Amino acid sequence: MNRFFSTASSAMIRACEEGVSSEPEPQGVSVSQSRNGAPPQRPLAMIVDITGTTPRYDAALSKALIDYPEVLFRSCPFFIDPDAPDSPMRKDLLRTAGWLKERWPGVVRRSWLWRILQLHGYLAGCRDIMREIRRKRIPVLHFQWCKIPVFDVWLMRRAQKKGIRVVYTVHNALPHGDRRESVRRSYQKLYVQADALVVLSRFVGQQVIDWVDPSLEPKIHVIEHGILELDCPLPDRQKARAELGLERDAQVAVFIGTIRSYKGISDLIDAIGIACRTQPKLRLIIAGSPQEAFGPYQDQIERLGLTPFIQAYPKYVSEQFKATLYAAADIAILPHRDPSQSAMGLEALAAGKPIIVTRGGGLVELVDEGVNGYSVPIKDPAKLAEALDRFFSLSSVAQEAMAAASVALGKERFAWPVIARKHLKLYLRLSERTQTQPAMTRV
Repeated sequence: MNRFFSTASSAMIRACEEGVSSEPEPQGVSVSQSRNGAPPQRPLAMIVDITGTTPRYDAALSKALIDYPEVLFRSCPFFIDPDAPDSPMRKDLLRTAGWLKERWPGVVRRSWLWRILQLHGYLAGCRDIMREIRRKRIPVLHFQWCKIPVFDVWLMRRAQKKGIRVVYTVHNALPHGDRRESVRRSYQKLYVQADALVVLSRFVGQQVIDWVDPSLEPKIHVIEHGILELDCPLPDRQKARAELGLERDAQVAVFIGTIRSYKGISDLIDAIGIACRTQPKLRLIIAGSPQEAFGPYQDQIERLGLTPFIQAYPKYVSEQFKATLYAAADIAILPHRDPSQSAMGLEALAAGKPIIVTRGGGLVELVDEGVNGYSVPIKDPAKLAEALDRFFSLSSVAQEAMAAASVALGKERFAWPVIARKHLKLYLRLSERTQTQPAMTRV
């Protein structure tokens, strides 16, 4: 694999330097073309997520930017989340992987082969992007994700030599669960090289300062993650509960998301074991694709005698099933141990669900304490159980008021039109700097 990377990386670096692509230009209408068919404006910025790492965020942001045709958005087909909503962005990257997946869907389960295809597509995508920004004279290049920091630093430097300003969105200050010094140095070089860093919450910005490099503070821009509307309407509450085999008067909490240790699922299970002593009608639903074995969690549920209280769906959650889960639930729980930001929290706001989150991360920005939910310490099942007991001890009128407060907070604090304008303002500022002074090439 290392030999393959070395050969492929060298070849793609040469291709980027030469600005030559072996693949034809994609056909069709891009985001840069206005909806009424008028000639497109000269592009101001290009946003890229080459591997489609955050499909729902990408789709929502590209829709929010549709009134700004000077901003282009390129990604790949949404392999990670095929149910993600359609959007006006160009999904023309990772073409070889997409072509092969159409003819052999099982290729995504061949992890080693799929990684090679993604690596090839990532490097080829960088080459195509370099060609387009040079041809169209785009002054700002915005990376959503960088997968190979050493290569990506080189690519940023290459673009900056051409007078292009580079923006990078820091979704997580460092990869979850990996705080090695070598990793920190790699991301420090990446962040130092970029002209501007976008963070999705104030907390992530502070993590970048505390964990990576205090000198990065002046280039950090907080542009929140917008609310995520569900693709399917919520069904009737009682119909949803009947479909899930829940009692009509059950007190239902839900966790939806990938199954990973940093999500704090074991803490949530322990909290249910405590809370069900005072709330015997309490039920928990855990649903999401496992990124690690679910067996230890199932063993924990059985060991604590919580099988009657917890339903687990360790599998991919379709949009229709997700709507059913939210419709059946009274409250959403985000018990993360390594909190930064969460798509589930933004979905819960859109679905009108009160929220319980752990403190110490961007999750607390989703909650007005006691108004639409509660925050609790990280890794503290007793406090989490206390918050559950507090919520389910409220009257139904008070619970409904918290649900309405979640909807209002989502619309006020995480509105996509506001987020789109913040992006545009940043791009304009950077493009003006490009016109007044050449981009600095950092080492």
